[in-house]
Amino acid sequence: MKDIIILTLVLISFKSISYESPRYPYHNFAYTGYQLGVYHGQDSIIPLAASLNVDPSFELNELLILDEAMKYLVDSVLDEKVIDCAYENSDREFPKTREYFKSQLYEIFTWRQNDGIFYPGQFYISQFNSDENVVGIAYLDLFYDRRNPLPGYKTKRYIHIALNSFYMGEHSEYFFSHNAAYWAGVIAHEILHNLNYDHPNGYPGSFIKEYGNCIWREGGISEETYFSERVISRD
Repeated sequence: MKDIIILTLVLISFKSISYESPRYPYHNFAYTGYQLGVYHGQDSIIPLAASLNVDPSFELNELLILDEAMKYLVDSVLDEKVIDCAYENSDREFPKTREYFKSQLYEIFTWRQNDGIFYPGQFYISQFNSDENVVGIAYLDLFYDRRNPLPGYKTKRYIHIALNSFYMGEHSEYFFSHNAAYWAGVIAHEILHNLNYDHPNGYPGSFIKEYGNCIWREGGISEETYFSERVISRD
């Protein structure tokens, strides 16, 4: 039994919805798509690197947004201002320690050795399209689940999330549809679910929510955006 986290978008009030997705992630493999890019950054003296593979069903204008979002995310994910902001605005569901949280981010955003070969962090983004108030989906604790390594590898761990293209790109009327910083924040939120962060006691004030929000704020987004969520269990 697996837990799926669904991040739902509500601009004015909180709303719970029922949403079943047979496509994420095991029925819609992002790794059957193609590599959008390898993104590099620098934190102190440690080089950061993230390889992003994407679902082939994303449209070109959506891929351009994802490309900018990943560039922004790699530059901001370990920014001390972002982490300070998350701690200052959260009141629960914190990491074990600040250094532990940073070590988790280093683990997924730096080069790692697997079977004698060094790889950048492995990120995969699937897409779904729905007019329901859902912007992202992620399995809880996928990165640490040794039963589900990257297919084709015995031990290689990876990040795999899905984003709702209904709210992204030139066809969408959503206010943040073209905002790379916004989508970087959504991706960061979903990544933290893969790292086993959750918000079981409500969304506002949870560390995972505030961390994503702080990435948006560093990107110049001042409008508060509200979310609710539902956890779905499936085989």
